[in-house]
Amino acid sequence: TTEIYTLSLHDALPISEGMRLGSAYRNQLGSLAQLAPKQHGIVAMGQLLDLGFSRWAVHRLVEKGHLHCLYRGVYVVGLPNLNARGLSMAAVLACGPDAALSHGSAAALWGLRRTPSGDIHVTAPKSRIRDGIRCHVSNLPPEDRTVIDAIPVTSVHRTVLDDANTSAPSASDHAWRNSSAGTSSTCAPSRLSS
Repeated sequence: TTEIYTLSLHDALPISEGMRLGSAYRNQLGSLAQLAPKQHGIVAMGQLLDLGFSRWAVHRLVEKGHLHCLYRGVYVVGLPNLNARGLSMAAVLACGPDAALSHGSAAALWGLRRTPSGDIHVTAPKSRIRDGIRCHVSNLPPEDRTVIDAIPVTSVHRTVLDDANTSAPSASDHAWRNSSAGTSSTCAPSRLSS
């Protein structure tokens, strides 16, 4: 909901009682309040700096509880109520500007499978070590990148290939291989035909 990302203009920055909030800060906070919902409540330090915030102002927003650090340089705006898309956006931003959600995490975003438990998979040109993120190193060509709901993600073709190379075989794959090899299987053809 939009209320999660609303900032209190009077409490957001370190100003004295009775001091008027400058129009520049008001504009920065307004821009932040507009950006956050578009990115599932997530912003990166670079984006905050681009909006005109200083690092000191970002630090104050964290101290006041308006920003919550998820990863180094990546924040949730407002209350830290994140769904899978917010967590995915945060992981991508934590891995840098050319990163994209990938592998099983991208497959879930594409609707090809359930959201996997464990680490969020991201592909980026440089390795990044972050708790909860599995960073795969690759320079993705433009045809292997797209955006879904504001989240940079690998193309469906690349996603299927990456996911197939890293996922454990499912029980049905195992059963199919066993039946193809002439060994007994829990998925016998006679059971499938009825």
